[in-house]
Amino acid sequence: MVFDVNGKRYDVDVSPDMPLLWVLRETIGLTGTKFGCGLGQCGACTVHLDGAATRSCLTTAKAAAEKKITTIEGLSPGSTHKLQKAWIDEQVPQCGFCQNGQIITAKILLDKTPNPTDAQIREGMAGALCRCMTYYRVQAAVKRAAATINGLPRRSGEAAKVGGAA
Repeated sequence: MVFDVNGKRYDVDVSPDMPLLWVLRETIGLTGTKFGCGLGQCGACTVHLDGAATRSCLTTAKAAAEKKITTIEGLSPGSTHKLQKAWIDEQVPQCGFCQNGQIITAKILLDKTPNPTDAQIREGMAGALCRCMTYYRVQAAVKRAAATINGLPRRSGEAAKVGGAA
């Protein structure tokens, strides 16, 4: 099967029923996508599949073959994407386990809604669970990233000041 992952073509011999998560981690060697629950409910395994947030633990290799897949490794060279920088600036990571799925989910949200309100952020990020409960920091990071990516002012009076958020 052929996979287009982060703009690179991979021709791999895997079972059509193998979850995309394991194709990425075990066969291709991209370990940024994490195994969380295996049920598609936590979001740690989220990747972009043809521009949609997709749970790679539930998506078969056959369903993902020949589609454009973006993992956290493909978001930017050297982890320099403005979302990744906003995550650091807002001190979002605690244990860090969910962060890759959170950032990928936030990327899709910002692609669709360049300057989201707090309610839109909560709705857009609802399926991305965080064991450490850093949701207010996630919200602040999404707002910071939206402002820097799109050259927009941060909405005043909405996001809580957490982790140095302005």
